[in-house]
Amino acid sequence: MNTIIKALATLSLFSMSIMPFVYPTQAHAVVDVAAMQEAKVSFTFDDGFLSTYTNALPILNAKNFKATIYPNTKSMNTGSQEDGFPALSWTQLQALQNTYGWEVGGHTVNHLELPTLTATQIAEELNNSNADLAAHGLNVSNFATPFGAYDNVVLTEALKVYASHRGFADRDALNSLPYNKSVLMVQDLDSTVTVAQAKTWV
Repeated sequence: MNTIIKALATLSLFSMSIMPFVYPTQAHAVVDVAAMQEAKVSFTFDDGFLSTYTNALPILNAKNFKATIYPNTKSMNTGSQEDGFPALSWTQLQALQNTYGWEVGGHTVNHLELPTLTATQIAEELNNSNADLAAHGLNVSNFATPFGAYDNVVLTEALKVYASHRGFADRDALNSLPYNKSVLMVQDLDSTVTVAQAKTWV
């Protein structure tokens, strides 16, 4: 784990979410409370940068770790992000899901600040992104807002379409039971985060 964190901490737009491990339960099943308190770490990558495929994937795959990627679909069509950095191709995005077992999440089409849009425009961004992903055989059920920007209107529209929402500035606490699927907390891993700090989160 230490090597993974050290290597990935240099990548931009990488975060980790820590929440309790929850076992699927049936009605009246006995719940193992101790097991539910175990930390569960998820690695997430936003936007769909090519570096996620060329840099992060080999590191994670070597340890058999999976991750979630939230790509904006416009960059899949153009081959580059708005800042000029290379974007993943549709083929690479499909490989992340189908070959490497990654989750693909929604991140809108145009990577706009959703609170600046009308409810209709927000819904269009969500639904058109989903249509793009579905047309390429990608299964999407969770969402991350671009820039981590959201308000109550954004959450209302997002939760009509998705099972969960992950922001980006939501770092005041770790996720704990019962956790709020509408605002999942994250920890941003950048070059300033030490392995010791990451360990304290877990």
